[in-house]
Amino acid sequence: MKSALLKALLLATIAFPWPSLAAETSNPVSYEPAVVTLSGTIFEEGYGDDPSTSDRGKRAWILRLDRPISVPAKPGDEIDIEEKNVKEVHLNVDHARYPTPKGGFGKTRFTATGALYHGHNIHHLRPIVMRVSDLKTFPAKAKR
Repeated sequence: MKSALLKALLLATIAFPWPSLAAETSNPVSYEPAVVTLSGTIFEEGYGDDPSTSDRGKRAWILRLDRPISVPAKPGDEIDIEEKNVKEVHLNVDHARYPTPKGGFGKTRFTATGALYHGHNIHHLRPIVMRVSDLKTFPAKAKR
């Protein structure tokens, strides 16, 4: 009897696969002109060993998202293509307008508001880029 029950459960699992309970769901957002607000931690990233002349010595700000996003393709657009399960966004931000202490990178949570577009050149370090219109620190997550 137990053997038959185990076989039935195994067959049901194979025939009707369940989505992973650990799988993250992504939040759908849109490309510009829509304005979106995303939250996460910011870290700096250099442009690699052989950056373009204009990128030498510069560091990009990357927002590591609290929750992944998905961005559907913009109809009729060859650049703003679909991206799924995006976990990091390159921030196109005025560093002088939003000064961030070095100690805040990777530790402080931020909310970034702006318009998204698809990366399309060597200066974009992630597929999704945000043209930032506002950047604020965000209260820390409560420890569980």
